[in-house]
Amino acid sequence: MFRFTNNFMQPFALKRIKVFCFFFSKKKRFLPIAFAALYLANLTHHTPWRDELLAWMIARTANTPLDLFRALHVDGHPGLWHALLMPVTRFTADPLAMKAVHGAIGLALIGRGCPARC
Repeated sequence: MFRFTNNFMQPFALKRIKVFCFFFSKKKRFLPIAFAALYLANLTHHTPWRDELLAWMIARTANTPLDLFRALHVDGHPGLWHALLMPVTRFTADPLAMKAVHGAIGLALIGRGCPARC
């Protein structure tokens, strides 16, 4: 039986998966850590735009979830982001708390793209 021992004989897709798995392996977490550092640096320097502040104000002024979804006709976006912001607005009136919510979601999703074969 003939075996392919040369790395150049493997399909290109398999090589890509191995390179991807190299960065996401349990021993080597350089790529997710570097991405998380860049992500947090970008998040700290981001200035909220008008549409982001509108979402914050809609979530802040709504008294109940029903009021929140009634007020969404002003924004035109689906209500999931507003529903995530609503509990945060009960603790603080600072719109920069949106960064904490966005950062928590973003950091939770880093590294989820690793194939099952890693």
